[in-house]
Formats: sequence, structure tokens, C-alpha cells
Amino acid sequence: MAGIGFELNKLFKEKSFSAKVRALGYSGIVVAGPLVLGIAFVFMVTFMAGKYGLSLTDRMLLSAMITYAIMASLFLTGTISLPVTRYVSDCLYKEEDENVIPSLYGSLAVILPPGAVLYLIFLLQSKFSFTVTLLNLMLFLLLCCIWLQTGYLSAVKDYRGIMLSYVIAIGAAFLTLLLLHLFFGAAYWIFLMSCVVGYGCQVLFAFSLIYDFFDSDEKGAFAFLPYLKKYFSLSLIGTLSNIGSFSHILLAWRSRISVHVGGAFYTSPYYDVPAFYAYLATLVTTIFFVTRAETAFFEKYSAYFGALNSAAPYYFVKEKREQMLTVMWADILQAAVLQVLTTAGMLSIGVILFERAGFGILVQIRSYFISLTLGYSMYATANMLTLFSMYFADYKSVLIDDSIFAGGVIVSTALIMTYGPLRLFGLGFCLGAFFYLLVSYINLRVYTANLEYEVLAKKPLCRIRKEEAPACPEKT
Repeated sequence: MAGIGFELNKLFKEKSFSAKVRALGYSGIVVAGPLVLGIAFVFMVTFMAGKYGLSLTDRMLLSAMITYAIMASLFLTGTISLPVTRYVSDCLYKEEDENVIPSLYGSLAVILPPGAVLYLIFLLQSKFSFTVTLLNLMLFLLLCCIWLQTGYLSAVKDYRGIMLSYVIAIGAAFLTLLLLHLFFGAAYWIFLMSCVVGYGCQVLFAFSLIYDFFDSDEKGAFAFLPYLKKYFSLSLIGTLSNIGSFSHILLAWRSRISVHVGGAFYTSPYYDVPAFYAYLATLVTTIFFVTRAETAFFEKYSAYFGALNSAAPYYFVKEKREQMLTVMWADILQAAVLQVLTTAGMLSIGVILFERAGFGILVQIRSYFISLTLGYSMYATANMLTLFSMYFADYKSVLIDDSIFAGGVIVSTALIMTYGPLRLFGLGFCLGAFFYLLVSYINLRVYTANLEYEVLAKKPLCRIRKEEAPACPEKT
């Protein structure tokens, strides 16, 4: 994601207010566009379905279908997205741009067939019509494409084009919905079709942007596969991060507040709506990391490792290390303060909006929103700490961090949803995020306190086969 930061940082350096607004807008769209687009589709479809007189059950089923496709595609692509991103980064570093697009085809070929089979098995349990089943499957596959494309789009410099692609996707979905409604009335499958058309336009537009930026080679589609083995820890990190972020929603779908909306689909509307709104709290820290912390830190990071690689004297290396860590911790502190202010603002505004929305169980909704907003705020800060850890290739610590995060969220949420009162259901995710933040901070502190030892002494400079190793001298 460094490419985004360097390009958008130019806009932030401009003095005009419009340039800063554009930079913030581009940052949010590029960094979290697909997920925000999914949330927008959920609310657009349910809102229009209400306007067209669709029943509450059908509206809840539509929302569940879109949400399930988002969650399932995130979990599936999370297993390979980080190793593939590492492979693409290495290709760009070695100026082997022609291998980038083939790796996208290869990753799609690896992930889509098994994903399609598994999701189709799930859909067949619902016994929907052929049309509805096919649309659900297409929606899932398109979302898988989008999540994998996002890593490639981060290297594309056409940010206006990326932003335009989301606008076109929403416009195409809305236009499709209007046209189909004229011919078929308020059938609920037309709303699903509009989402498929919208996401389909997004996928095609993203492919065009990637093709315009990268040269393509017809060979090497599966050259990234060794990275899945070499960086298997990255696969685990991506999977565990998604589990920690969204498993509490899955557990809510099978809890005492769940509602069966059709087939194999369950939902918990009183929990899902606050969760989606609360997730928006993560955007502030993510945007800050990409546009400010990552770029400023990377300059010091390059200077430090450049000093190590050039055999500079220790006092010079120490000076560069202290400069790098000073910038890193200053950025972390600034991001944490910004996150606290954003969280306070979201809580103040969100509680008022939920009160005016007239939800039936107001105390329960408000409790979920407060707990989940606090939880996602802590998650955003902890995620920033783990991203800094990954700069130092400290994958072991990050794997521990995300394991504690995923395990803490699952265990605490399951216990509270089984034995606790309804209003405390969101507390499980909040507790898991707190432990995630605590462990991430401790691990990053410990690792950077002995950086030269971790980077130089614990990493092998070369590998020698056992038979080639020099013999130990005999004792005299």
C-alpha cells in the first residue's frame, strides 16, 4: 500500500482546501472502497425495496444474501491475498511488471473454483430457484475478484479512475434496478440482479485500469505459488485478521437475537446495522497510516536499513534507528489521538441518529453501537501497530497478535452471547480488540527495543549445508 501513500501525499502537501478534501476522498475510496461499496449496496437495496413495497422478510433476506457474499468472499480471499501482495511487491521492486497481471489470473484460478463449489453447496441447502441461486453465486465470485483486484489497484496511479469505478458501479446498479422494476415489478431477485450488475461493472473497470498500467506476459500465472509456502504465515495472518474482525457478526447470526430469513440464511438486524456503522471508525486510522505515517516512516526506514547495508559505523546506524523509531511512535500516538476524537464524534452523532431512527429496542441498539465502535477503534489502532511490525518482517509477532485477536473475539463473544444479557453482546468484540491492541503494542515495543539483534543476529546471513560446514577444531 505504500504506492498509494506516496502519490496521495502529494495532494496532502498542497495548500488548497480542495486538494486536501480530494486526497482524503481518494484515500478512503482506494483503501476501503470495496467494503464501503458493499455496505452502500446493502442500504441502497433495502431502502429501495421498502420504497417498492417489498415485504420486511424479503428485505431482510436480500440484506443477508449480500452480507453473506461479502463475508464469505473476504474469508476466502484472505487466505492468499497477503502472500500475493508480497509477490506483486517483489515484482515491482525487481521491475518485473510483466509478471503482475499473470499473477492476478493465477490467484483467481486458484481461489475461484474451490470457492464456487463450497458456496454453491451452501446455497443448494436453501433450495432457492435456479435464478436466485445463480445470482447469489455470481455475486460471491465477483466479490472475490474485487478483493483480489484491490491489492493490484493500490499500485495504479489513476485514483480518479478508481473513484470513478465505484461511482459507475453504484450508478449501474441503480439504473438496472429501475429498468427491471418497470418490467418485473417488485420481485426481490431484481434487487439481487442490480448488485450483480454493479459489482460486475466494478470488476470490468478495475481490469481496464490494471491493464492500462501494467504490461502483461502470457506466462507465469502461477509463479506466485512458492510464495504461499514461503510466506504461509501471511496466509494465516490474513485469515485470522478476518476472523477476528467479523466472527462476532457470524456468532450473532446464530445467537438468541438471530432471525431466520430463508433457506440457510440467518441474520440479526439489531446487531448488523450497528456493526456496519461502527466499522466505519476504522477508516480514519487506515487513511492516516497510508497518507501520513507510512510515507514519513518509510523515508526513515529506508535510511536506517540503507545504513545497515552500507556497513556504516555503529553510531550512524544508531542515529538512523532512533530517528526512525521516533517518527514511528510519534505517528502512532498521533493516529491514536485522532482515533479517540473520531470515536467520540461517532458515538455522539450515532446515538442521536439511532434515537431518531425509532428502533424498537433502543437501549439494546445503543449498547451494541457503543461497544462495537469502541472495539473497532481499538482494532484500527492495533492493526496499525501490526502493519509497522510487518515492515520489520516480524511475522511471528503479528501471527501471535492476530491469533489472540481472533481467539479472544470468538471466546468472549460466544460466552457473552450464551450466558450474558442481550445488551452486552457487543462487549465480546470489544474485549477481543482490547487484547489485540495490548499484545500488538507490547510485541512492537519489545521487537524494536532490540532491533539490531532481531534484524542481524537472529536472521541467518547465509545457509550452509551440514556436510559443507567446517569441522570443529580438536581440543589440544
